[in-house]
Amino acid sequence: MGFAPVNIGAGDQVMFVEFELLAGSKEDFKSLEVTVFNGSGQKSNAFLLISNGMMQMLAKVTMKGVSSDYKPLEDNVTWVFVVPKGVDKLSLSFPMGEVVDLTPFIHVKQIEG
Repeated sequence: MGFAPVNIGAGDQVMFVEFELLAGSKEDFKSLEVTVFNGSGQKSNAFLLISNGMMQMLAKVTMKGVSSDYKPLEDNVTWVFVVPKGVDKLSLSFPMGEVVDLTPFIHVKQIEG
Protein backbone atom coordinates (compact mmCIF):
# COMPACT_ATOMS: atom_id res chain seq x y z
CA MET A 1 0.00 0.00 0.00
CA GLY A 2 1.17 3.51 -0.70
CA PHE A 3 0.38 7.00 0.51
CA ALA A 4 -0.95 9.86 -1.60
CA PRO A 5 -2.44 13.26 -0.76
CA VAL A 6 -6.22 13.23 -0.46
CA ASN A 7 -6.54 15.72 -3.34
CA ILE A 8 -4.36 13.86 -5.92
CA GLY A 9 -6.00 13.95 -9.34
CA ALA A 10 -6.13 11.53 -12.27
CA GLY A 11 -3.60 13.70 -14.13
CA ASP A 12 -1.09 13.64 -11.26
CA GLN A 13 1.73 11.34 -10.23
CA VAL A 14 3.88 10.88 -7.13
CA MET A 15 7.55 11.87 -7.40
CA PHE A 16 10.37 10.96 -4.98
CA VAL A 17 13.35 13.33 -4.64
CA GLU A 18 16.18 11.70 -2.70
CA PHE A 19 19.22 13.56 -1.38
CA GLU A 20 22.50 12.37 0.03
CA LEU A 21 23.75 14.81 2.67
CA LEU A 22 27.50 15.20 2.25
CA ALA A 23 28.05 17.69 5.11
CA GLY A 24 26.09 19.44 7.83
CA SER A 25 23.26 18.37 10.09
CA LYS A 26 20.77 15.84 8.77
CA GLU A 27 18.15 17.18 11.19
CA ASP A 28 18.49 20.69 9.72
CA PHE A 29 18.25 19.30 6.20
CA LYS A 30 15.08 17.36 7.04
CA SER A 31 13.39 20.48 8.44
CA LEU A 32 13.71 22.45 5.17
CA GLU A 33 10.51 23.32 3.33
CA VAL A 34 11.23 22.61 -0.32
CA THR A 35 8.96 23.18 -3.31
CA VAL A 36 8.88 21.63 -6.77
CA PHE A 37 7.70 23.72 -9.73
CA ASN A 38 7.30 22.91 -13.41
CA GLY A 39 7.88 24.96 -16.56
CA SER A 40 4.44 26.57 -16.34
CA GLY A 41 5.06 27.75 -12.76
CA GLN A 42 2.77 25.20 -11.09
CA LYS A 43 4.11 24.51 -7.56
CA SER A 44 3.90 21.51 -5.24
CA ASN A 45 5.00 21.20 -1.62
CA ALA A 46 6.25 17.89 -0.25
CA PHE A 47 3.54 15.79 1.37
CA LEU A 48 5.82 13.10 2.84
CA LEU A 49 9.36 12.99 4.23
CA ILE A 50 11.29 9.71 4.42
CA SER A 51 14.50 9.44 6.45
CA ASN A 52 16.21 6.78 8.59
CA GLY A 53 13.42 4.31 7.91
CA MET A 54 10.71 6.67 9.20
CA MET A 55 7.99 8.51 7.31
CA GLN A 56 6.67 11.91 8.38
CA MET A 57 3.39 13.12 6.92
CA LEU A 58 3.60 16.78 5.88
CA ALA A 59 -0.02 16.98 4.65
CA LYS A 60 -3.24 15.00 4.85
CA VAL A 61 -2.78 11.69 3.04
CA THR A 62 -4.89 8.68 2.22
CA MET A 63 -3.95 5.07 1.54
CA LYS A 64 -3.91 4.03 -2.11
CA GLY A 65 -3.96 0.48 -3.43
CA VAL A 66 -0.64 0.80 -5.26
CA SER A 67 2.83 -0.33 -4.41
CA SER A 68 6.36 0.52 -5.43
CA ASP A 69 9.76 -1.08 -5.01
CA TYR A 70 11.28 2.35 -4.23
CA LYS A 71 13.32 2.31 -1.04
CA PRO A 72 15.58 5.25 -0.18
CA LEU A 73 19.06 4.65 1.13
CA GLU A 74 18.96 4.73 4.92
CA ASP A 75 21.32 7.70 5.30
CA ASN A 76 19.50 9.84 2.71
CA VAL A 77 16.57 12.24 3.00
CA THR A 78 13.65 11.88 0.57
CA TRP A 79 10.82 14.33 -0.08
CA VAL A 80 7.71 13.10 -1.87
CA PHE A 81 5.70 15.42 -4.16
CA VAL A 82 2.70 15.31 -6.48
CA VAL A 83 3.46 16.55 -10.00
CA PRO A 84 1.46 16.52 -13.24
CA LYS A 85 1.90 13.44 -15.44
CA GLY A 86 3.94 14.07 -18.57
CA VAL A 87 5.77 17.09 -17.15
CA ASP A 88 9.05 17.65 -18.99
CA LYS A 89 10.64 20.36 -16.81
CA LEU A 90 10.91 20.33 -13.02
CA SER A 91 12.92 22.39 -10.55
CA LEU A 92 13.34 22.18 -6.80
CA SER A 93 13.34 25.39 -4.78
CA PHE A 94 14.87 25.77 -1.32
CA PRO A 95 13.79 28.46 1.18
CA MET A 96 17.13 30.31 0.88
CA GLY A 97 16.53 30.85 -2.85
CA GLU A 98 18.61 28.02 -4.31
CA VAL A 99 17.01 26.29 -7.29
CA VAL A 100 18.00 22.84 -8.58
CA ASP A 101 16.94 21.76 -12.08
CA LEU A 102 15.56 18.24 -11.70
CA THR A 103 14.85 17.78 -15.42
CA PRO A 104 18.02 15.76 -16.16
CA PHE A 105 17.18 13.42 -13.27
CA ILE A 106 13.57 12.65 -14.12
CA HIS A 107 13.10 8.89 -14.29
CA VAL A 108 9.52 7.78 -14.77
CA LYS A 109 8.40 4.36 -13.61
CA GLN A 110 4.74 3.63 -14.27
CA ILE A 111 2.97 1.91 -11.38
CA GLU A 112 -0.55 0.72 -11.95
CA GLY A 113 -2.97 0.63 -9.07
